[in-house]
Amino acid sequence: MAFWHWHLAVVAASYYLVAVADTQGKAMAIS
Repeated sequence: MAFWHWHLAVVAASYYLVAVADTQGKAMAIS
């Protein structure tokens, strides 16, 4: 169970980092 929680946390963190990078990329492209 703990393994799955850790796995989900890693996946969530990965999606979060990708979303942040994408947002910053769009902001830089706009400005």
